Amino acid sequence: MKRCKCGCGKYIKSGDYSRGHNPNSYWNTGLTKETDERVKQNGNKIREARIKLIEEGKIKPPFPKGSKNHPMKNPVIAKKVSKAKKRLFKEGKLKTLFVKGNKVSLGLYRTKEVNKNQSKRLKKEYAEGIRKPYWLGKKQSGCTKRKRSKSIKKLWENEKYAENWCKKNNIKPNKPEILLNKLLQENFPNQFKYTGDGKFWIKRFNPDFINTKNKGVIEMFGDYWHNLPEHKERDKERLKVYKEEGFATLVLWEHELKHPIQVINKVGGFINE
Repeated sequence: MKRCKCGCGKYIKSGDYSRGHNPNSYWNTGLTKETDERVKQNGNKIREARIKLIEEGKIKPPFPKGSKNHPMKNPVIAKKVSKAKKRLFKEGKLKTLFVKGNKVSLGLYRTKEVNKNQSKRLKKEYAEGIRKPYWLGKKQSGCTKRKRSKSIKKLWENEKYAENWCKKNNIKPNKPEILLNKLLQENFPNQFKYTGDGKFWIKRFNPDFINTKNKGVIEMFGDYWHNLPEHKERDKERLKVYKEEGFATLVLWEHELKHPIQVINKVGGFINE
């Protein structure tokens, strides 16, 4: 073993200098305040000097996170900065473009391939337990739940949002709906159309079957889900909205499909009302 060339007296295994002792490089290269006391002392000196200059009014204080006075809160300045970043990114002078803290490598909008690859990676990480959902283990307060519920209701009042959501999630009829649709087409052809995939909306509710000529709605309620307290409240609101909009509603339950003749008679009576 040999000693460091800087004259500190430390023994070194390889090279000419101990870590951070080479005069030709920055003295704090590779050092942290946890591993070297000098870094900690130097950081404290700089902090004290800045505080002194702020108190004397020679420099402006830094903007805290979320500050109302931050220049980027000004929409005019924010737009100018955004345009400048996009221009530099296209010219190749800016390696990466940051949008709301997310690293975007292909401009402002990512391609479908990038989104698919990211989706696959995240699903794999969730399945293997490498990554956990941000909401896991967190309990929402009653106030937060109410606010979230209101915001979601507002979104669903927008027909375009509702239609896009159904398209993205590829909504298809379930087994009870398929059976009921078969009975309706065989016994009441061209009278009721399946719209449970988001093709028709009454305000923020999507009926399962609709007859637009006579303003009639048939809803197929599953025995499990529609007996839950949350769904019961929602179903009451659903039927109320249909009534307000002038639609007569017939509710059929999943267990009723075991007796198809009774279902046909029920639908026939509903049509003749």
